[in-house]
Amino acid sequence: MKRQRRSILFTEFAVLGGFVLAALIGYFVALGAVLWPAAAPAVAPEETLSAAAPAAPGIDEYRAEVSSVATPFLSQASRITADDFKTNAEAVAGLSSLAQKTQERLLRVRVPGKERTTHLALVLLIEQWKRALAGSKLDRKAVVINTQHLIRDHDWLTP
Repeated sequence: MKRQRRSILFTEFAVLGGFVLAALIGYFVALGAVLWPAAAPAVAPEETLSAAAPAAPGIDEYRAEVSSVATPFLSQASRITADDFKTNAEAVAGLSSLAQKTQERLLRVRVPGKERTTHLALVLLIEQWKRALAGSKLDRKAVVINTQHLIRDHDWLTP
């Protein structure tokens, strides 16, 4: 009789030991998951961004993309005079929506370093057009002149 009892006790202790061992392993795994990120070296945000950022396109690729985006707007905007703002309300409304769409598309374009100032000037010019089309009298004359200067200085903008 004593032998049967020992075998039952032995199996009970073996099962209890297995549960305790599994609990300890789980505890140390959870503890390691909490402490591991704190022990890992910190990565600077600039390194993360530079690794994830796609490479800027070449100047020729950039110019071709911006030209295809800006040409519809610039071709219409270059034909408008300061007097057209008062007389042609339909053209002003159409150009206003085109300016909004063009600016949104330009803001999504990847820009190479050498073309940043040109790109900024183009986006700001379109913003000035939006103000002029909304009724700003101060911007009406300036925007027509600025458009002519930008097209003249950057002949690649319009084909």
